Amino acid sequence: MVISDQLRAKIEAQELVAGDRLPAERELVDEFGVARMTVRHALALLQDEGIIERRRGRTGGTFVRELPPFVDLNSTEDIAVQLSAQDVALSSTVTSSGTIKAPAAVELAFDLDSGTEVFAIETVYAVRGYPIAYETTYTLPSRDPHAFAELRRQDVIAPARPSEREQARLCVTGNTLLQRITRRVYAGDTLVSFSQISVRPDALQLRTSALN
Repeated sequence: MVISDQLRAKIEAQELVAGDRLPAERELVDEFGVARMTVRHALALLQDEGIIERRRGRTGGTFVRELPPFVDLNSTEDIAVQLSAQDVALSSTVTSSGTIKAPAAVELAFDLDSGTEVFAIETVYAVRGYPIAYETTYTLPSRDPHAFAELRRQDVIAPARPSEREQARLCVTGNTLLQRITRRVYAGDTLVSFSQISVRPDALQLRTSALN
């Protein structure tokens, strides 16, 4: 297990809690028997994820942050319901909607000919006016997801740097590491919607519970 994983596991197990100071870099070097650059890389990764923060000054150091609210991607409950249970109110704003030429990833997902048009809707999700996630969903006019009684969802999560559009929507810089969900929704074996959801890890945790 790499250093960042071990520190993250301690925080998730509450061996380290919000406000706790992490050991100094030289102490982590001795503890893990690695180079200082390796420790710095691990701490930078955790900082990008919003798990720790670094403070300057005489009382500075590296501290565990208050963990943001979380959503379980395997839950059948809507994200707003999950956050409400944590006393967090979610708002959503549709920033654009309409028919566009399908981007390459959407063409591939739906197996479309080049130049095919799809319906796209962009939504920004916020908590107390603070943007936490940005979603773009693509559908075909002939495959309205609301017309199907049973749907199943497939999510793939990967870290990603934000595009210029995501930077503007989420108020982040190009160096910010986001969690990007690529979501496919099926009716039987037929793909009915394709979404890309970019999440600020400093504002929202993503979890995947075991499926029954």
